[in-house]
Amino acid sequence: MSNTPSPFYSSSGKWYRRPNGHVVPSAGSICTAISRESFDHVGIQTLERAILHGEGAHEVACNFSLYRLGHYRQIQALPPMPAECPLTTPAQWDAAMTHALKQVEALFDKYEVEPIAVEEPSICSTYGFGGQPDIKLDMTWKKKRERTVWDYKRVAALSLSHLLKIECYRMLDGYKDCKRGFIAWLRKDDDAQLKEIKPNAAYHAAICGQAAVMNLQISERILRP
Repeated sequence: MSNTPSPFYSSSGKWYRRPNGHVVPSAGSICTAISRESFDHVGIQTLERAILHGEGAHEVACNFSLYRLGHYRQIQALPPMPAECPLTTPAQWDAAMTHALKQVEALFDKYEVEPIAVEEPSICSTYGFGGQPDIKLDMTWKKKRERTVWDYKRVAALSLSHLLKIECYRMLDGYKDCKRGFIAWLRKDDDAQLKEIKPNAAYHAAICGQAAVMNLQISERILRP
């Protein structure tokens, strides 16, 4: 994709550096700033387990997407359990990752998915932020072939920031041809659900405004990437 930015992390979060060296905020940081979501009510071990399981399932899903795209000759081995994954046995971890793999494969088959790009970063040059959608693809939706963008999530419930992120992704230069946006919801104890997130004018306006604020804060060195 043209004008491809490079994602990087610092102590203040995730950022994107454009080819000209200019740094812009990430879609995730914009969504978090808007939603102000907090997980203080969740026990630390439960939260750590959820994060690690989510990261593992995300790796499984993206590896399978790359396999279908032709980057791998065979399905990759399941990711090993992290050394410190609370409230989880190795058998439980393997069962969770196996379930995630079956869920993604079922979604691909059900919607006749043809991957186009996996975790390909792009910039929203109009409003100044970067993002890295999980997958851009062609699929069959309501008996029509559509170009869409998906975000894989393994969570107990979808939140505002998840919905906002899909709105962000459709605004990226490299994804403006995506007619629809979806969350591929890899539910813990059930089949996966493909949830369409339709365009939302209020979300769009909030993203534009927050991106403007954060870019001003970067230029005035209030935010330091």
